Amino acid sequence: MRNFWFLKKLIIVKIFFFVFLYVAEAQGVFTVDTVSYTPQQLVQEKLVTGCMQASNVQYNGSFQSIGYFENTGSAISFSNGIILSTGRAIDAVGPNNEMNISSAMSQGGDADLDSIVFPNTTEDAAILEFDFVPSSDSVWFRYVFASDEYPEYVCDYNDVFGFFMSGPGITGDYENGAINIARIPGTQTPVSINTVNNGNPADTIACPPVNVQYYVDNGMGITPLVNTELQYDGYTIELVASLSVQACQTYHIKLAIGDAVSDAYDSAVLLEAGSFSSGSLMGMDFQTLGQSSDQVNEGCEGDFIFSRGASSDLSSDLQFDLTFSGNAVNGVDYSWTPPAFVIPAGDSVLNIPIDFILDGVSEGVDTLVYLMETNDVCDCSSVTITIQDTIFIFDRDSLQAQINQIDTLICYPDSILLDVSSNYSEGLQYNWSTGSTDSSVWVTALQDTVFYVSVQDICGQTVTDSVVVGANSYVVFNSVDLEQDACFGDSLGILFEVTGTEPYTLQWFGPGGLIASEENDTLILNNIQLSQDGNYWLQGSNMCGISNSDTAIIHVTDVPQISIQPVDVNACVGDSAGLIVATDVYTGYQWYNNDGLILGATNDSLIFDSIAFNAMGDYYCIASNACGADTTDTVIVMVNPLPVVMFLDLTDHCENDTAFEVYGGVPAGGIYTGLGIDGNNFMHPDIAGYGEHLVTYTYAAPTGCVDTAMQYITIDSVPEVQFADLPDICLNADAIYLYGGTPAGGLYVVDY
Repeated sequence: MRNFWFLKKLIIVKIFFFVFLYVAEAQGVFTVDTVSYTPQQLVQEKLVTGCMQASNVQYNGSFQSIGYFENTGSAISFSNGIILSTGRAIDAVGPNNEMNISSAMSQGGDADLDSIVFPNTTEDAAILEFDFVPSSDSVWFRYVFASDEYPEYVCDYNDVFGFFMSGPGITGDYENGAINIARIPGTQTPVSINTVNNGNPADTIACPPVNVQYYVDNGMGITPLVNTELQYDGYTIELVASLSVQACQTYHIKLAIGDAVSDAYDSAVLLEAGSFSSGSLMGMDFQTLGQSSDQVNEGCEGDFIFSRGASSDLSSDLQFDLTFSGNAVNGVDYSWTPPAFVIPAGDSVLNIPIDFILDGVSEGVDTLVYLMETNDVCDCSSVTITIQDTIFIFDRDSLQAQINQIDTLICYPDSILLDVSSNYSEGLQYNWSTGSTDSSVWVTALQDTVFYVSVQDICGQTVTDSVVVGANSYVVFNSVDLEQDACFGDSLGILFEVTGTEPYTLQWFGPGGLIASEENDTLILNNIQLSQDGNYWLQGSNMCGISNSDTAIIHVTDVPQISIQPVDVNACVGDSAGLIVATDVYTGYQWYNNDGLILGATNDSLIFDSIAFNAMGDYYCIASNACGADTTDTVIVMVNPLPVVMFLDLTDHCENDTAFEVYGGVPAGGIYTGLGIDGNNFMHPDIAGYGEHLVTYTYAAPTGCVDTAMQYITIDSVPEVQFADLPDICLNADAIYLYGGTPAGGLYVVDY
């Protein structure tokens, strides 16, 4: 609960009467009171604070449109303050469950508001104005603007409000030269529906968001809402109105809000209590449960917090008086030992605790009126500072809480839910012996166990309860060896340690299902067979039910037997060759030759990628496992050398020669291949054509090993020869020189 500070030249004695009047309430978190305070009280007792003097308070509008609100919710950070509305102020109370909260108040408008919405006019205006004298060079207060015109009437209707301030040094366009200090932060733009919004959802292109960082959406009355405290569809974040002023001069402020265009869809402005400030000397706050409040429950503790203001001289003691009145009685309704009322020099804050007694008597609401007074000097005058307010003390029953479950039995590891019922449904803290802090907890017990819970209410009352959970247990199995290997014909045993509530019965199961007559914690398998390879488990049953052990796995293996023998290998040097073996069961392998164990040869195959002559010899393989071994037949790996093949030089031939037999390969009996060579080892120059050609001689030895040799043969082209005509000669003529053949250099032969 914030306290509101009165500055006056004489001590003012103020009397509070607590009367239950019409108050609207929403889930106990936001309330509006329109009848308990006059406009003057709202300004002087609730709004202004510090070394601020307010006077000449005037209000124009419906008295249903102005009121005092208190808030313990999270929608806005103000705990209390003044509300001005274009409709009924009590309609601000949430949740937001109406699309168009509206009230026609039959009130006129305001000229300054009209100038903001020109050419439209305003109506249903609520106007609160007063004079004030600041004690420093600045003045400020915090506020929130809210409206049901959000969001569907953004850019259409435009309810408006303004804080119009006038006085020394101020020259503006409103009445009396006032300026509007309700502005978008950092701008001269007035705060309104159309200047702070998230756009119109019906047309965000024509009406896009504006200054959306200052806007909070609260649904539309039919859509999910953001909070439960306020009825309005949208509102601004907490904003600050401020202005530089001249200290100790008289100023005037008009706080006004009105409907524009029509009286439909209400809007409101909420002013934080105690935020209208301009320097301060001393303040006082009452807190309970860590929050400011004017309400407290019996059995709770509270603190009066006295604090220096900015104008207080920290170097000297600050003395004050505190007196109580009301119908609450010290020692009956509260416990209080008056201390020395002084904030020592150098300290800024003094806390004085007070306890409210839980008497168990239904007596209605008690009131404790407190009055703090101190004489000191503000910057503008010497004044008596008086702070007075009322604490309302509400009846509270003693805390009752108990575990709903009675002492019970469970079967471990089953669990049971323990929960608590109390005569209070909220504000409880739980501390279970399990360490849980929830209102309920799942528990299990291996043995009889007592579970405790301690329940504490908001005022620190504590109740403890307990319940005994007795424990039976399912049959529980434990084994240290769940996987074993055995050889065909061996004997082995499977053992489980068995615990659980007796009597219990046991039954073994194996690969073939239930094992008859095996009803102990140990299973003995004699002369084990391959068919007994598989999974085994033990099943137990008792009063809690049936449970199964973990699965024990038995691997039964026989002595390996060779199923595929390796075979002899006859290979030539450089060939790829291999030996392969197979067994009827999983096994390991090791190959041997004339030299003994072959390192690294431990697979079911022995592969020679390019066999060498020295690999020739005897080979065998031993296949083995944990149960025994078997040896393959010994096989022979024969490695034959390659034949030595040579190829003598070949004679050149002409392109027009007849086919000729190719020869020169040693040893004889091989095959010649190449371009133009037929299957009878004859080469056809006309097929091979002009050029140098590769001829390959391949010879296969009697062992089947093959090698080759190669030579080149040249096929020359045939020259083009021409011979000119010769003259006739007589038989008896002398010898003549023959000529005319080209190219020159040839041989002339005459046939007779």
